[in-house]
Amino acid sequence: QALQSKDLPARRNAAYDLDQLGKQAAPAVAALIVALDDADQQVWSRSASALAGIGPAAEPAIPKLVAGLPGGGQRAYRYGYALSQIGPAALPVLLETLKAEQPPARGGAARSLGWMRSSATSAVPPLLELLDDAETTVAELSAEALGRIGHVGPLVAALDHESPARRRGAAAALGHMATPPLDALEPLLKAAQDADAKVRGQALVTVGTFGAATIPHLAQLVDAVADMQPNVRAAAVTALTQARPHSLPAVALLIPHLSQERPEVVLSAARALGRFGAAAKVAIPALIATLTTIDPSADDTTLPRTLRRIGPDAIPPLAKLLQSDNPRLLRMSAICLERFGPRAAAVLPALETHREHADPAVSAAVQSAIAKIGPSP
Repeated sequence: QALQSKDLPARRNAAYDLDQLGKQAAPAVAALIVALDDADQQVWSRSASALAGIGPAAEPAIPKLVAGLPGGGQRAYRYGYALSQIGPAALPVLLETLKAEQPPARGGAARSLGWMRSSATSAVPPLLELLDDAETTVAELSAEALGRIGHVGPLVAALDHESPARRRGAAAALGHMATPPLDALEPLLKAAQDADAKVRGQALVTVGTFGAATIPHLAQLVDAVADMQPNVRAAAVTALTQARPHSLPAVALLIPHLSQERPEVVLSAARALGRFGAAAKVAIPALIATLTTIDPSADDTTLPRTLRRIGPDAIPPLAKLLQSDNPRLLRMSAICLERFGPRAAAVLPALETHREHADPAVSAAVQSAIAKIGPSP
């Protein structure tokens, strides 16, 4: 009765109390269904949560909950979770909702089915179809759902599908599994060489979740840092990052990429090295050398960030660059040293000698570095 009170605090308290009861709130299912229409978010969201806690006994709420999926947002999210907790009784209508015209309805149904995990195995075929959905969000939610359901075989098979979107979605789904399926690793490595750049990128990201199993394949991940497509290069960096600490041997393999002619490859390799922190200090000389060979755009902070992440061992060689007559090197050295803040205090005297440099870009970089590092000791 309190759920239908005209007094808002009373309705809120009633919804909260029922939510805390779990399965014991089953006698209130009918009232909770009505409360889903409450204008107050706290009331309807708590009511949806209470229905989720009741579980299978909340089956009468299925039609109302499904009707809320097309609206999207928090309501669809909470309703979808409640449907997943009601369980198998919600399967038929959720499978039908995967065919809905409204993208939020399809996506909401996919997400709900994913929360059912292995209980929703029958949803695998239609979810695979939705990997080709024109709405990116629907395709992504379907991939997440397939990963949660955890049926590996169909996903591995889909890596060879004629549709690039299907292949990409299958690779993403495999990455959403709680435990990376080792029997999918080789097919994913093959997919990482797919003709479609989006497939290559997604496959690489998923391979990075395999931890120690990636060790024999680090050379392939490092080679992808030199891919012609930026999304693939970024995916390779992500994969190497996710595979830490098992991917530490990749540091030695990345260093040669710092001498590549293509600046975008050099910067991708530098980004990857920065993710290893102090473990990549062996790369400092090669990273310093890149400052003399490439001239990244003014808004590209890759090299300064990488050297800072690796740590203060980079400060002495950076300070040495302050002896150069090359304005670009002086500017880059100051920009990099600024990232270290007070830890670079020992180089302040050398920076001071360039405070009034004839090149305005050098002078500005030096003065900014001095301000961040602090007063001279």
